[in-house]
Amino acid sequence: MPSHYRAKKRDDHLPPIDLHDLGPKRQKLIRKILSSCDGRRAFEVLEELYERAEIGSPPPYLAIRPAEEGRQAMVIVRHSGTEDEKSTGVAAAGLENPLDSPEAVAFFENYCADLLFRLHARLDPATIRFSTVIRMYLERVRPGNVIPGNEELARLEARSHGERDPMRSYKDHCHTAVEILKFVTDDRLGSLNANFGIDYKKFAQSKPKHGAREGGGKVDGPSDTTVLLRLSFMRLVFDWFRREFRPPFRVEFETPEATPGETADLVWEEVQRAILHCLGYVWDGIGFVTHWVMHDGEWRLEFVRIGGRDAALWAQHVAAHAAVIRLLLVYWLTGTRLHTILKLGWRPMTWRGWIDVARQWIHRNGRKSPNYFKKPRENSPMLPCVAELFARWSLEDEREAANERWPLRMDGGAYVVHNGRGGPAEGVVEQARGALGIVGVDARLHDLKGGGVTAYWHAGFGLGQIALYFGNREDSIDRAYRSLKNSEEAVKRPRADPETITLERLVDPGKKLPAIPRSDPPPPAGAVAKGADRLVRGELEAAISKVLHG
Repeated sequence: MPSHYRAKKRDDHLPPIDLHDLGPKRQKLIRKILSSCDGRRAFEVLEELYERAEIGSPPPYLAIRPAEEGRQAMVIVRHSGTEDEKSTGVAAAGLENPLDSPEAVAFFENYCADLLFRLHARLDPATIRFSTVIRMYLERVRPGNVIPGNEELARLEARSHGERDPMRSYKDHCHTAVEILKFVTDDRLGSLNANFGIDYKKFAQSKPKHGAREGGGKVDGPSDTTVLLRLSFMRLVFDWFRREFRPPFRVEFETPEATPGETADLVWEEVQRAILHCLGYVWDGIGFVTHWVMHDGEWRLEFVRIGGRDAALWAQHVAAHAAVIRLLLVYWLTGTRLHTILKLGWRPMTWRGWIDVARQWIHRNGRKSPNYFKKPRENSPMLPCVAELFARWSLEDEREAANERWPLRMDGGAYVVHNGRGGPAEGVVEQARGALGIVGVDARLHDLKGGGVTAYWHAGFGLGQIALYFGNREDSIDRAYRSLKNSEEAVKRPRADPETITLERLVDPGKKLPAIPRSDPPPPAGAVAKGADRLVRGELEAAISKVLHG
């Protein structure tokens, strides 16, 4: 079967109803009754439809089903003229009239409202409001295992088990619904046409994201990707509406074209600049800053350090950014997702992933942590050179834990990216983003993964091998990085040996990286000794090498 073959989507709309067959007067009466639903009890509208327009069946009513052998007396909803019934879940013990139970009455009202809406969707769906369908969908997808008011408790409990916030998707849906409702307002489904998506894109991108900027500067609207995400939410809403109520009315629209955003993966030169910032070197936009210092009567160049001459401030900066260096390297060398990196430890755990340096494997999920179909956290082997780096970190942590008496942790042991005492590094994500911004890298942290994939490719690994090391499905890596296979370098690049490759060859396979740039000031007045830059020559490269090899 060809790979491009797609099965034709089944049409699950009902055949259209021709209201003209009902007669013009009856058709007008039905629409009049249905348009007057707002503010009325659903039972009353059902009754009016049946009695005046002869539509539907006799309205249901509440009744008490007497106790029988093996069944207790219950309050039920019964349909007139039939034996169909539905239990309200309310016991009838001590009740003479079913209307005396508020729970049964509330169930009955909801039951009648559902019957009425199904009838409305069957007879005249064009008069149903967008907002009604969106609200019903949100009620349908709200997590049923989270008690209203306990959302924060449920989030913390899920986090302790390595699970996603159970309300996260629902909150995202609610935010999207608010943005869509700004466009549809009180419109009804009858206004839906094939250009709905195109019209929404024009509407959304004509509005600034966060209001006007001071000084009259231009503020862009949402990107094409954001617009498509919102429209995909509307497709979910319409698909649910169509499957649940099967209206004789097409609720479809065409997806507008999107201009792909320009993405550029982080290269090693940018990663090492961020690492050098974490080590206390100062970047001025051109290179790492040096200044002239008098040594034994001669001028010499030295690098400017964060904190200046105060060694304590410099050491404090380096200690505060140690976790950032680990975060950047784990992300770039293993392609592990950001939130998974933050939970990694050094030994097997129940709810968190861990790095097994002895077996050279990275376990991105705890033994009992849930995995996800769309973005699975797959376990994978590591390159020996990468495992060697992580093994050194593990030994360093063991020594520091013994010397500084780190507190015992009840959540599975010390973290790989830790706060200096083995605990989770709070704020490390913001620090990492700040470090990239300071050295002039305008990119997302997730671009570290793309940079790692590209580096592995240039070092001689195939996309199938990279998928294995990065814990991804091969088809997803192939789809995202197919341009690498089609590049001219695909023929020229060397073939890598996983057992012998070093970190230097991984980050710079052709030894073509330029020297890390310096920003030297003009020489001072007077004679400058020959070799005045010998103190700074190669210092940055040596600092990077020490990070990689110790």
